[in-house]
Amino acid sequence: MKIKPLADRVVIKLVEEEETTKGGLILSGSAKEKPQVAEVIARGIYFGIFHAVSAFCNAGFDLMGTSKGPYSSFTAYADDALINVTIMALIVVGGIGFFVWDDICHNKLHIKKYKLHTKIVLSCTAILIAGGALFIYLFEKDGLMAGMSAREAVLTSAFSSVT
Repeated sequence: MKIKPLADRVVIKLVEEEETTKGGLILSGSAKEKPQVAEVIARGIYFGIFHAVSAFCNAGFDLMGTSKGPYSSFTAYADDALINVTIMALIVVGGIGFFVWDDICHNKLHIKKYKLHTKIVLSCTAILIAGGALFIYLFEKDGLMAGMSAREAVLTSAFSSVT
């Protein structure tokens, strides 16, 4: 099985050509080599890796906006907790910084041993995310989020606050 990347984006599997055409004609060796048929086998893997790196770096790239309209991004997944929480977690993990993670790894959950920088970053991050989500929910529940279920509105508020 031959597997190769296509334009550094999609993994494809080349489909073996038959010796004869559908009409029963025998193909010469040179005719078989020119047309190649392939099937996409790992577009989702590429999307997953790209969005994980993009979220960790808080880059905000939109690969999915072409199918639902420009700039639609993850709007189709507004009620999907798994996707929302994963993207939010990656943004927060990437946003708090390596010095904070180093301090957390060395001191585990002994909060009194954390450096002042770590305490400030963690507390400000929690306050800004929770406060922002609360304000977005309160001010938009009857506006932009009027047609959403309570679950979808809470996820949208939290996602908007984190991003």
